[in-house]
Amino acid sequence: MNQMAASDVPLSVMKATLEQDDIYVLDTPVIESEVSPFSQAADISMSNVTISYDAQTQRWTVTGGGSWNNNNWVNDLPSFFGEWVGTVKNVGSYDTVGFTFYNTSGTAPVMLRSSAYITDHSGRTLESTSPSHGDGKKGVAFDYQDNAKLIAVNPSTFTYLGRGFAASATYSSTFTNYHGYARSFYGHTWNTTGISSVSFGGTGSTYGVTINFSSTSNRFPAYSNADKTF
Repeated sequence: MNQMAASDVPLSVMKATLEQDDIYVLDTPVIESEVSPFSQAADISMSNVTISYDAQTQRWTVTGGGSWNNNNWVNDLPSFFGEWVGTVKNVGSYDTVGFTFYNTSGTAPVMLRSSAYITDHSGRTLESTSPSHGDGKKGVAFDYQDNAKLIAVNPSTFTYLGRGFAASATYSSTFTNYHGYARSFYGHTWNTTGISSVSFGGTGSTYGVTINFSSTSNRFPAYSNADKTF
């Protein structure tokens, strides 16, 4: 699921692939927002949250993520990169990816496991099973260090480990007793800015989540533009 959420695979293809393994995507309405106020995140295509059910294990999996829709991440690279092919340098400090539940009702289920998947869409990947924020009841998020790799010179050509990103969590069958809205989110940083914290359910949050950055510059958040109901 994470690999699909971090790619450009259409939902219809995702559904057909999963159903071959007796896994079914929850088909509930997706509520579109009329206006997205986060124009600074226009370089990002966030996928709507998908919720799937495994009929064999009776477990539910929630997945959110997205990818860059252009190469504007190049603008965030360190000012001096060097000319040695194979050089890898960090892009700012950590980024974060996750999903959030809000306006919920019912009994919150226990999260059984969670994972994150980061890719450059060229073969380099990063995976984690240790979430940085959240216990799954209101959401979960993973911080990770994005980086660029020089693969050619004249002109300088890079791959970006952070081009695609996704987070997922698996819950027991009691997830059927939990209801609300879900969105995926992403926080990107560059220069000296980093992620200070990610909190869920507080006042003044955006879709139930607050991404706190270490600076007011050189960063932006992005959110999926529609609610997934469950």
